[in-house]
Amino acid sequence: MKIQNTNVQPPQPDAKTKAVETQEAAKAARAAYLERSGGSKPVGGSSASTDEVSLSSLSQQVRVNQPDAEEREAKIGALAAVVASGSYEIDPLQLSRSIIAESEQAGF
Repeated sequence: MKIQNTNVQPPQPDAKTKAVETQEAAKAARAAYLERSGGSKPVGGSSASTDEVSLSSLSQQVRVNQPDAEEREAKIGALAAVVASGSYEIDPLQLSRSIIAESEQAGF
């Protein structure tokens, strides 16, 4: 007697295997992009990221020279505290009105 089961699926890789494959594919894609664009390659074949961001002194001056910089920073700090505490609530009516008003102002 021969049994044929056509509904048998091949074993699926687990989540960890998929994550490793995705990371390897991303590294390969980045290396290919860098090679095509003439960008720098990681030193010693390492895939560790050594990206760095530095802002010019002009950006600091722009921020400091804004007339309402201190007031804005205080508002943002207060808002961040409310969000962090979990008590921030959005008024959907006010939000929708603001979206519509800005859209109309932009000419949409």
